[in-house]
Amino acid sequence: MKGRRLLFIALTAAAALAAALVLSRALSSTVRFTVHSNLAQYHEARKNYPLAIRHYHEAARIFRERQILKHLVNVYAMDMKRFGSEPAEALGPAGTERKARAIIARAPENPLAYMLLGRFFQSRALYARAEEQYDRALEINPHVLPHALQLKAHLEYEYRRNVPGAIALFEKSCGKDVRKLNDIHVLPKLYYLDGRAAEKESFLRAYAARHSASGDPGVLEALGYAHLALGNVTAANGAFARALQKRITSGMILGYRTTRAALLIEEAKKTPPAKERIYPLLETAVNAHPPSWKRAVEVLIEKRLEDLPDGAFPGLHFAMGNHHGASGMTAGMESEYVKALKSDPGHFPTIAALEKHYRALGWSFELNALLLDAKKHETAVIEQKDFRGVRNGTLLTSGSFIADGVKLLSGDVTVSVHARGTPAAGSDPVMVVRLDDAFVGSAPVGNRWEWYSFDASVATGAHLLEIFFPNDAWFGGADDRNLFVRQIRIRRK
Repeated sequence: MKGRRLLFIALTAAAALAAALVLSRALSSTVRFTVHSNLAQYHEARKNYPLAIRHYHEAARIFRERQILKHLVNVYAMDMKRFGSEPAEALGPAGTERKARAIIARAPENPLAYMLLGRFFQSRALYARAEEQYDRALEINPHVLPHALQLKAHLEYEYRRNVPGAIALFEKSCGKDVRKLNDIHVLPKLYYLDGRAAEKESFLRAYAARHSASGDPGVLEALGYAHLALGNVTAANGAFARALQKRITSGMILGYRTTRAALLIEEAKKTPPAKERIYPLLETAVNAHPPSWKRAVEVLIEKRLEDLPDGAFPGLHFAMGNHHGASGMTAGMESEYVKALKSDPGHFPTIAALEKHYRALGWSFELNALLLDAKKHETAVIEQKDFRGVRNGTLLTSGSFIADGVKLLSGDVTVSVHARGTPAAGSDPVMVVRLDDAFVGSAPVGNRWEWYSFDASVATGAHLLEIFFPNDAWFGGADDRNLFVRQIRIRRK
Protein backbone atom coordinates (compact mmCIF):
# COMPACT_ATOMS: atom_id res chain seq x y z
CA MET A 1 0.00 0.00 0.00
CA LYS A 2 2.82 2.31 0.96
CA GLY A 3 4.62 1.54 -2.38
CA ARG A 4 1.55 2.50 -4.42
CA ARG A 5 1.32 5.84 -2.61
CA LEU A 6 4.96 6.58 -3.33
CA LEU A 7 4.51 5.69 -7.04
CA PHE A 8 1.47 7.97 -7.27
CA ILE A 9 3.37 10.85 -5.67
CA ALA A 10 6.32 10.34 -8.05
CA LEU A 11 4.10 10.33 -11.16
CA THR A 12 2.26 13.45 -9.98
CA ALA A 13 5.55 15.26 -9.40
CA ALA A 14 6.85 14.28 -12.86
CA ALA A 15 3.66 15.52 -14.53
CA ALA A 16 3.89 18.82 -12.66
CA LEU A 17 7.54 19.23 -13.70
CA ALA A 18 6.71 18.57 -17.38
CA ALA A 19 3.87 21.08 -17.27
CA ALA A 20 6.18 23.65 -15.72
CA LEU A 21 8.76 23.13 -18.48
CA VAL A 22 6.13 23.54 -21.22
CA LEU A 23 4.81 26.70 -19.59
CA SER A 24 8.36 28.03 -19.20
CA ARG A 25 9.12 27.48 -22.88
CA ALA A 26 5.84 29.07 -23.93
CA LEU A 27 6.56 32.09 -21.75
CA SER A 28 10.11 32.22 -23.13
CA SER A 29 8.78 32.21 -26.73
CA THR A 30 6.25 34.90 -25.89
CA VAL A 31 8.91 37.06 -24.28
CA ARG A 32 11.30 36.65 -27.23
CA PHE A 33 8.48 37.41 -29.69
CA THR A 34 7.56 40.59 -27.79
CA VAL A 35 11.18 41.75 -27.62
CA HIS A 36 11.80 41.28 -31.35
CA SER A 37 8.46 42.89 -32.29
CA ASN A 38 9.18 45.97 -30.16
CA LEU A 39 12.71 46.30 -31.49
CA ALA A 40 11.44 45.99 -35.07
CA GLN A 41 8.88 48.77 -34.52
CA TYR A 42 11.52 50.93 -32.84
CA HIS A 43 13.95 50.64 -35.76
CA GLU A 44 11.16 51.06 -38.34
CA ALA A 45 10.08 54.33 -36.71
CA ARG A 46 13.67 55.58 -37.04
CA LYS A 47 13.84 54.37 -40.66
CA ASN A 48 16.58 51.88 -39.89
CA TYR A 49 14.92 49.36 -42.17
CA PRO A 50 17.67 46.68 -42.31
CA LEU A 51 17.52 46.19 -38.51
CA ALA A 52 13.72 46.41 -38.55
CA ILE A 53 13.58 43.66 -41.20
CA ARG A 54 15.94 41.48 -39.16
CA HIS A 55 13.84 41.73 -35.98
CA TYR A 56 10.53 41.28 -37.82
CA HIS A 57 11.92 38.08 -39.34
CA GLU A 58 12.98 36.81 -35.91
CA ALA A 59 9.50 37.51 -34.57
CA ALA A 60 7.88 35.81 -37.57
CA ARG A 61 10.06 32.72 -37.08
CA ILE A 62 8.71 32.30 -33.54
CA PHE A 63 4.95 32.43 -34.22
CA ARG A 64 4.60 32.93 -38.04
CA GLU A 65 1.96 35.61 -37.53
CA ARG A 66 0.38 36.53 -40.88
CA GLN A 67 0.00 40.14 -39.81
CA ILE A 68 3.76 40.49 -39.42
CA LEU A 69 4.45 38.76 -42.72
CA LYS A 70 2.07 41.11 -44.51
CA HIS A 71 3.52 44.18 -42.82
CA LEU A 72 7.01 43.08 -43.84
CA VAL A 73 6.19 43.73 -47.49
CA ASN A 74 5.73 47.44 -46.72
CA VAL A 75 9.02 47.52 -44.83
CA TYR A 76 10.81 45.81 -47.74
CA ALA A 77 9.41 48.43 -50.11
CA MET A 78 10.42 51.35 -47.84
CA ASP A 79 13.94 49.94 -47.66
CA MET A 80 14.04 49.75 -51.48
CA LYS A 81 12.95 53.43 -51.80
CA ARG A 82 15.99 54.57 -49.84
CA PHE A 83 17.97 53.59 -52.93
CA GLY A 84 15.68 55.43 -55.34
CA SER A 85 12.14 54.79 -56.54
CA GLU A 86 12.90 54.42 -60.26
CA PRO A 87 11.54 51.24 -61.88
CA ALA A 88 13.99 48.70 -63.27
CA GLU A 89 13.15 49.78 -66.84
CA ALA A 90 14.26 53.36 -66.13
CA LEU A 91 17.46 52.31 -64.36
CA GLY A 92 18.63 50.10 -67.20
CA PRO A 93 20.41 46.76 -66.67
CA ALA A 94 23.59 48.20 -65.11
CA GLY A 95 21.65 50.49 -62.75
CA THR A 96 19.29 47.69 -61.78
CA GLU A 97 22.15 45.40 -60.83
CA ARG A 98 23.95 48.10 -58.82
CA LYS A 99 20.80 48.98 -56.88
CA ALA A 100 19.94 45.34 -56.12
CA ARG A 101 23.44 44.46 -54.93
CA ALA A 102 23.69 47.62 -52.79
CA ILE A 103 20.43 46.75 -51.00
CA ILE A 104 21.46 43.11 -50.50
CA ALA A 105 24.79 44.21 -49.01
CA ARG A 106 22.99 46.49 -46.56
CA ALA A 107 19.87 44.40 -45.90
CA PRO A 108 20.53 40.76 -46.87
CA GLU A 109 17.04 39.72 -45.73
CA ASN A 110 15.10 41.95 -48.15
CA PRO A 111 13.55 39.56 -50.72
CA LEU A 112 12.51 42.39 -53.05
CA ALA A 113 16.20 43.08 -53.69
CA TYR A 114 16.74 39.47 -54.76
CA MET A 115 13.72 39.70 -57.06
CA LEU A 116 15.18 42.88 -58.60
CA LEU A 117 18.50 41.13 -59.15
CA GLY A 118 16.63 38.18 -60.67
CA ARG A 119 14.90 40.53 -63.12
CA PHE A 120 18.32 41.85 -64.12
CA PHE A 121 19.55 38.32 -64.87
CA GLN A 122 16.31 37.50 -66.71
CA SER A 123 16.68 40.63 -68.88
CA ARG A 124 20.06 39.29 -70.01
CA ALA A 125 18.63 35.79 -70.65
CA LEU A 126 20.63 34.34 -67.71
CA TYR A 127 17.64 32.24 -66.71
CA ALA A 128 19.32 29.83 -64.29
CA ARG A 129 20.84 32.68 -62.27
CA ALA A 130 17.53 34.55 -62.29
CA GLU A 131 15.78 31.49 -60.88
CA GLU A 132 18.35 31.28 -58.06
CA GLN A 133 17.45 34.83 -56.99
CA TYR A 134 13.70 34.17 -57.09
CA ASP A 135 14.19 31.00 -55.01
CA ARG A 136 16.21 32.99 -52.48
CA ALA A 137 13.41 35.57 -52.23
CA LEU A 138 10.82 32.85 -51.65
CA GLU A 139 13.05 31.18 -49.08
CA ILE A 140 13.17 34.40 -47.06
CA ASN A 141 9.42 35.02 -47.11
CA PRO A 142 7.31 32.54 -49.12
CA HIS A 143 3.93 33.74 -47.84
CA VAL A 144 3.73 37.30 -49.07
CA LEU A 145 5.62 37.31 -52.37
CA PRO A 146 3.24 35.94 -55.02
CA HIS A 147 4.97 38.08 -57.63
CA ALA A 148 8.14 35.99 -57.18
CA LEU A 149 6.10 32.89 -58.03
CA GLN A 150 4.80 34.62 -61.16
CA LEU A 151 8.35 35.52 -62.20
CA LYS A 152 9.33 31.88 -61.71
CA ALA A 153 6.31 30.82 -63.76
CA HIS A 154 7.55 32.93 -66.68
CA LEU A 155 10.92 31.20 -66.43
CA GLU A 156 9.29 27.79 -66.28
CA TYR A 157 7.68 28.39 -69.68
CA GLU A 158 10.26 30.59 -71.41
CA TYR A 159 13.32 28.63 -70.27
CA ARG A 160 12.12 25.05 -69.74
CA ARG A 161 8.98 25.02 -71.89
CA ASN A 162 7.17 23.35 -68.97
CA VAL A 163 3.58 24.46 -69.65
CA PRO A 164 1.85 22.54 -66.79
CA GLY A 165 4.55 23.70 -64.36
CA ALA A 166 4.11 27.33 -65.38
CA ILE A 167 0.32 27.10 -64.98
CA ALA A 168 0.71 25.52 -61.53
CA LEU A 169 2.99 28.35 -60.35
CA PHE A 170 0.69 31.07 -61.72
CA GLU A 171 -2.33 29.52 -60.01
CA LYS A 172 -0.44 28.98 -56.75
CA SER A 173 0.61 32.63 -56.70
CA CYS A 174 -3.01 33.83 -56.64
CA GLY A 175 -4.65 31.07 -54.61
CA LYS A 176 -6.32 29.53 -57.70
CA ASP A 177 -8.25 32.77 -58.39
CA VAL A 178 -6.52 33.71 -61.66
CA ARG A 179 -8.52 36.95 -61.90
CA LYS A 180 -6.11 38.38 -59.29
CA LEU A 181 -3.02 37.75 -61.44
CA ASN A 182 -0.88 40.67 -62.54
CA ASP A 183 0.19 38.53 -65.50
CA ILE A 184 -3.27 37.30 -66.44
CA HIS A 185 -2.58 37.82 -70.17
CA VAL A 186 -0.18 34.85 -70.33
CA LEU A 187 -2.81 32.32 -69.30
CA PRO A 188 -4.88 31.96 -72.52
CA LYS A 189 -1.80 30.79 -74.45
CA LEU A 190 -0.76 28.37 -71.68
CA TYR A 191 -4.27 26.92 -71.40
CA TYR A 192 -4.37 26.43 -75.18
CA LEU A 193 -1.01 24.67 -75.24
CA ASP A 194 -1.96 22.49 -72.29
CA GLY A 195 -5.26 21.43 -73.89
CA ARG A 196 -7.32 22.75 -70.95
CA ALA A 197 -9.89 24.72 -72.91
CA ALA A 198 -12.86 22.69 -71.64
CA GLU A 199 -11.72 22.98 -68.02
CA LYS A 200 -11.09 26.73 -68.30
CA GLU A 201 -13.92 27.60 -70.69
CA SER A 202 -15.64 30.10 -68.39
CA PHE A 203 -12.39 31.99 -67.78
CA LEU A 204 -11.52 32.02 -71.50
CA ARG A 205 -14.97 33.26 -72.52
CA ALA A 206 -14.90 36.00 -69.88
CA TYR A 207 -11.39 37.03 -70.98
CA ALA A 208 -12.39 37.15 -74.65
CA ALA A 209 -15.48 39.24 -73.90
CA ARG A 210 -13.62 41.68 -71.65
CA HIS A 211 -10.67 42.34 -73.99
CA SER A 212 -12.35 42.15 -77.41
CA ALA A 213 -11.90 45.89 -78.04
CA SER A 214 -8.33 46.14 -76.73
CA GLY A 215 -5.67 47.86 -78.82
CA ASP A 216 -2.68 46.61 -76.85
CA PRO A 217 -0.65 44.15 -78.98
CA GLY A 218 0.20 41.91 -76.01
CA VAL A 219 -3.46 41.68 -75.01
CA LEU A 220 -4.47 41.04 -78.63
CA GLU A 221 -2.02 38.13 -78.78
CA ALA A 222 -3.54 36.67 -75.61
CA LEU A 223 -7.02 37.29 -77.04
CA GLY A 224 -6.05 35.28 -80.13
CA TYR A 225 -5.07 32.31 -77.99
CA ALA A 226 -8.26 32.57 -75.95
CA HIS A 227 -10.33 32.35 -79.15
CA LEU A 228 -8.10 29.54 -80.44
CA ALA A 229 -8.60 27.52 -77.25
CA LEU A 230 -12.37 28.00 -77.59
CA GLY A 231 -12.30 26.85 -81.24
CA ASN A 232 -13.11 30.30 -82.68
CA VAL A 233 -10.46 30.14 -85.41
CA THR A 234 -11.72 33.12 -87.43
CA ALA A 235 -11.84 35.40 -84.38
CA ALA A 236 -8.38 34.18 -83.31
CA ASN A 237 -6.95 34.92 -86.74
CA GLY A 238 -8.36 38.44 -86.63
CA ALA A 239 -6.86 39.10 -83.18
CA PHE A 240 -3.41 37.90 -84.27
CA ALA A 241 -3.60 40.01 -87.44
CA ARG A 242 -4.45 43.14 -85.41
CA ALA A 243 -1.58 42.42 -83.01
CA LEU A 244 0.93 42.06 -85.86
CA GLN A 245 -0.03 45.50 -87.18
CA LYS A 246 1.28 47.01 -83.94
CA ARG A 247 4.23 44.77 -83.01
CA ILE A 248 6.00 41.65 -84.25
CA THR A 249 6.75 38.72 -81.94
CA SER A 250 7.27 35.02 -82.63
CA GLY A 251 4.16 34.15 -80.60
CA MET A 252 2.00 36.38 -82.78
CA ILE A 253 3.42 34.97 -86.02
CA LEU A 254 2.98 31.37 -84.90
CA GLY A 255 -0.59 32.04 -83.78
CA TYR A 256 -1.45 33.86 -87.00
CA ARG A 257 0.03 31.15 -89.24
CA THR A 258 -1.71 28.39 -87.31
CA THR A 259 -5.12 30.02 -87.61
CA ARG A 260 -4.53 31.04 -91.23
CA ALA A 261 -3.58 27.48 -92.14
CA ALA A 262 -6.72 26.16 -90.49
CA LEU A 263 -8.89 28.66 -92.39
CA LEU A 264 -7.25 27.80 -95.73
CA ILE A 265 -7.91 24.11 -95.13
CA GLU A 266 -11.56 25.00 -94.63
CA GLU A 267 -11.43 26.81 -97.98
CA ALA A 268 -9.73 23.79 -99.57
CA LYS A 269 -12.75 21.64 -98.78
CA LYS A 270 -14.80 23.92 -101.02
CA THR A 271 -12.44 25.54 -103.53
CA PRO A 272 -8.78 24.49 -103.20
CA PRO A 273 -6.54 27.57 -102.90
CA ALA A 274 -3.23 27.92 -104.74
CA LYS A 275 -0.58 25.73 -103.16
CA GLU A 276 1.84 28.64 -102.67
CA ARG A 277 -0.66 30.11 -100.20
CA ILE A 278 -1.05 27.05 -98.05
CA TYR A 279 2.37 25.34 -98.03
CA PRO A 280 4.31 27.81 -95.87
CA LEU A 281 1.43 28.13 -93.44
CA LEU A 282 1.07 24.40 -92.91
CA GLU A 283 4.79 23.75 -92.63
CA THR A 284 5.18 26.46 -90.00
CA ALA A 285 2.04 25.51 -88.11
CA VAL A 286 2.83 21.79 -87.90
CA ASN A 287 6.61 21.64 -87.66
CA ALA A 288 8.06 24.75 -86.09
CA HIS A 289 6.86 24.45 -82.52
CA PRO A 290 7.87 22.91 -79.20
CA PRO A 291 6.07 19.64 -78.31
CA SER A 292 3.34 21.21 -76.19
CA TRP A 293 2.45 23.61 -79.00
CA LYS A 294 2.78 20.92 -81.67
CA ARG A 295 0.15 18.72 -80.05
CA ALA A 296 -2.32 21.58 -79.84
CA VAL A 297 -1.74 22.51 -83.49
CA GLU A 298 -2.04 18.92 -84.72
CA VAL A 299 -5.47 18.58 -83.14
CA LEU A 300 -6.59 21.77 -84.88
CA ILE A 301 -5.12 20.70 -88.25
CA GLU A 302 -6.61 17.19 -88.04
CA LYS A 303 -10.13 18.55 -87.58
CA ARG A 304 -9.80 20.52 -90.81
CA LEU A 305 -8.23 17.72 -92.82
CA GLU A 306 -11.30 15.51 -92.54
CA ASP A 307 -13.06 14.72 -95.84
CA LEU A 308 -10.39 16.40 -97.98
CA PRO A 309 -9.89 14.67 -101.39
CA ASP A 310 -6.72 12.57 -101.72
CA GLY A 311 -3.92 14.26 -103.66
CA ALA A 312 -5.32 17.78 -103.23
CA PHE A 313 -2.12 19.24 -101.82
CA PRO A 314 1.15 17.61 -100.73
CA GLY A 315 1.33 19.97 -97.74
CA LEU A 316 -1.97 18.64 -96.43
CA HIS A 317 -0.87 15.03 -96.81
CA PHE A 318 2.38 15.86 -95.07
CA ALA A 319 0.46 17.39 -92.16
CA MET A 320 -1.74 14.31 -91.87
CA GLY A 321 1.33 12.07 -92.06
CA ASN A 322 2.88 13.97 -89.17
CA HIS A 323 -0.23 13.49 -87.12
CA HIS A 324 -0.26 9.74 -87.81
CA GLY A 325 3.42 9.55 -86.89
CA ALA A 326 2.84 11.37 -83.59
CA SER A 327 0.06 8.91 -82.83
CA GLY A 328 2.31 5.89 -83.54
CA MET A 329 0.46 4.89 -86.74
CA THR A 330 3.51 4.26 -88.95
CA ALA A 331 1.61 2.73 -91.90
CA GLY A 332 -0.72 5.74 -92.08
CA MET A 333 2.24 8.11 -91.86
CA GLU A 334 4.07 6.40 -94.77
CA SER A 335 0.91 6.34 -96.87
CA GLU A 336 0.34 10.10 -96.45
CA TYR A 337 4.00 10.88 -97.16
CA VAL A 338 3.90 8.85 -100.39
CA LYS A 339 0.77 10.74 -101.48
CA ALA A 340 2.57 14.03 -100.79
CA LEU A 341 5.58 13.05 -102.95
CA LYS A 342 3.35 11.91 -105.80
CA SER A 343 1.86 15.40 -105.94
CA ASP A 344 5.21 17.16 -105.47
CA PRO A 345 8.39 15.00 -105.78
CA GLY A 346 10.52 17.83 -104.38
CA HIS A 347 8.42 18.57 -101.29
CA PHE A 348 11.18 19.28 -98.76
CA PRO A 349 9.38 18.54 -95.45
CA THR A 350 8.23 15.13 -96.71
CA ILE A 351 11.70 14.25 -98.02
CA ALA A 352 13.26 15.20 -94.68
CA ALA A 353 10.69 13.27 -92.64
CA LEU A 354 11.13 10.14 -94.75
CA GLU A 355 14.91 10.47 -94.48
CA LYS A 356 14.64 10.29 -90.71
CA HIS A 357 12.19 7.40 -90.93
CA TYR A 358 14.35 5.38 -93.36
CA ARG A 359 17.46 5.98 -91.29
CA ALA A 360 15.73 4.59 -88.20
CA LEU A 361 14.62 1.50 -90.14
CA GLY A 362 18.02 0.97 -91.78
CA TRP A 363 16.63 1.13 -95.35
CA SER A 364 19.87 2.21 -97.09
CA PHE A 365 18.64 2.19 -100.71
CA GLU A 366 15.70 4.48 -100.02
CA LEU A 367 17.87 6.62 -97.74
CA ASN A 368 20.58 7.22 -100.37
CA ALA A 369 17.99 8.30 -102.91
CA LEU A 370 16.55 10.85 -100.52
CA LEU A 371 19.93 12.23 -99.40
CA LEU A 372 20.77 13.30 -102.96
CA ASP A 373 18.05 15.92 -102.66
CA ALA A 374 18.68 16.70 -98.98
CA LYS A 375 22.32 17.81 -99.34
CA LYS A 376 21.38 21.24 -100.63
CA HIS A 377 19.62 21.94 -97.35
CA GLU A 378 22.58 21.20 -95.06
CA THR A 379 23.35 24.94 -94.61
CA ALA A 380 20.78 27.71 -94.34
CA VAL A 381 21.99 31.27 -94.99
CA ILE A 382 19.74 34.13 -93.89
CA GLU A 383 20.41 37.67 -95.11
CA GLN A 384 19.00 40.97 -93.84
CA LYS A 385 16.39 40.99 -96.59
CA ASP A 386 14.99 37.70 -95.25
CA PHE A 387 14.11 39.21 -91.85
CA ARG A 388 11.03 40.97 -90.62
CA GLY A 389 11.62 43.85 -88.21
CA VAL A 390 14.84 45.12 -89.86
CA ARG A 391 15.75 48.66 -90.93
CA ASN A 392 19.21 49.21 -92.42
CA GLY A 393 20.58 46.26 -90.52
CA THR A 394 19.49 47.45 -87.09
CA LEU A 395 16.56 46.48 -84.91
CA LEU A 396 13.27 48.31 -84.80
CA THR A 397 11.76 49.45 -81.50
CA SER A 398 10.15 46.01 -81.21
CA GLY A 399 13.69 44.72 -80.68
CA SER A 400 13.34 41.62 -82.84
CA PHE A 401 14.68 40.06 -86.04
CA ILE A 402 12.32 37.31 -87.19
CA ALA A 403 12.82 34.92 -90.11
CA ASP A 404 10.29 32.18 -90.76
CA GLY A 405 10.29 29.20 -93.11
CA VAL A 406 13.96 28.32 -92.41
CA LYS A 407 14.21 24.77 -93.79
CA LEU A 408 16.35 22.36 -91.78
CA LEU A 409 16.77 18.62 -91.43
CA SER A 410 16.53 17.04 -88.01
CA GLY A 411 19.67 16.83 -85.89
CA ASP A 412 22.24 19.02 -84.14
CA VAL A 413 23.02 22.40 -85.72
CA THR A 414 25.22 25.44 -85.09
CA VAL A 415 23.57 28.85 -85.38
CA SER A 416 26.18 31.51 -86.25
CA VAL A 417 25.24 35.21 -86.16
CA HIS A 418 27.43 37.96 -87.67
CA ALA A 419 26.69 40.95 -85.47
CA ARG A 420 27.98 44.06 -83.77
CA GLY A 421 26.52 46.43 -81.19
CA THR A 422 26.70 49.97 -79.86
CA PRO A 423 26.91 50.24 -76.06
CA ALA A 424 25.09 52.76 -73.89
CA ALA A 425 25.37 53.62 -70.19
CA GLY A 426 28.40 51.36 -70.03
CA SER A 427 26.57 48.20 -71.16
CA ASP A 428 26.73 46.29 -74.44
CA PRO A 429 23.55 45.03 -76.14
CA VAL A 430 22.65 41.46 -75.23
CA MET A 431 21.70 39.24 -78.18
CA VAL A 432 19.24 36.42 -77.47
CA VAL A 433 18.60 33.69 -80.06
CA ARG A 434 15.37 31.67 -80.16
CA LEU A 435 14.43 28.89 -82.55
CA ASP A 436 10.75 27.94 -82.76
CA ASP A 437 10.02 30.16 -79.74
CA ALA A 438 12.55 28.18 -77.63
CA PHE A 439 15.67 29.71 -76.03
CA VAL A 440 18.93 28.72 -77.80
CA GLY A 441 21.52 31.06 -76.26
CA SER A 442 22.57 34.62 -75.49
CA ALA A 443 25.72 36.76 -75.54
CA PRO A 444 26.78 40.39 -75.04
CA VAL A 445 27.77 41.90 -78.41
CA GLY A 446 30.78 44.23 -78.80
CA ASN A 447 31.18 47.11 -81.25
CA ARG A 448 33.12 45.10 -83.87
CA TRP A 449 31.66 42.76 -86.46
CA GLU A 450 32.13 39.22 -85.11
CA TRP A 451 30.56 35.78 -85.43
CA TYR A 452 28.64 34.50 -82.41
CA SER A 453 27.80 30.77 -82.43
CA PHE A 454 25.20 28.74 -80.53
CA ASP A 455 24.38 25.03 -80.60
CA ALA A 456 20.85 23.64 -80.90
CA SER A 457 18.91 20.52 -81.81
CA VAL A 458 16.13 20.87 -84.36
CA ALA A 459 13.31 18.81 -85.74
CA THR A 460 12.81 18.31 -89.46
CA GLY A 461 10.91 21.01 -91.29
CA ALA A 462 10.48 24.77 -91.66
CA HIS A 463 11.52 26.72 -88.57
CA LEU A 464 11.03 30.17 -87.06
CA LEU A 465 14.20 32.01 -86.03
CA GLU A 466 14.08 35.04 -83.76
CA ILE A 467 16.92 37.31 -82.57
CA PHE A 468 16.26 40.13 -80.14
CA PHE A 469 18.04 42.16 -77.50
CA PRO A 470 16.09 42.76 -74.29
CA ASN A 471 18.17 45.69 -73.04
CA ASP A 472 17.36 48.14 -75.84
CA ALA A 473 17.72 51.67 -74.43
CA TRP A 474 18.34 55.31 -75.34
CA PHE A 475 19.73 57.77 -72.78
CA GLY A 476 19.70 60.89 -74.93
CA GLY A 477 21.93 62.19 -77.71
CA ALA A 478 24.26 59.58 -79.15
CA ASP A 479 24.04 57.35 -76.05
CA ASP A 480 21.87 54.77 -77.85
CA ARG A 481 22.20 51.00 -77.40
CA ASN A 482 21.61 49.09 -80.66
CA LEU A 483 22.22 45.68 -82.17
CA PHE A 484 23.17 45.17 -85.84
CA VAL A 485 22.99 41.81 -87.65
CA ARG A 486 24.57 41.28 -91.07
CA GLN A 487 24.02 37.56 -91.71
CA ILE A 488 23.03 34.27 -90.05
CA ARG A 489 24.19 30.79 -90.99
CA ILE A 490 22.76 27.52 -89.69
CA ARG A 491 24.92 24.46 -90.35
CA ARG A 492 24.36 20.80 -89.61
CA LYS A 493 27.09 19.32 -87.43
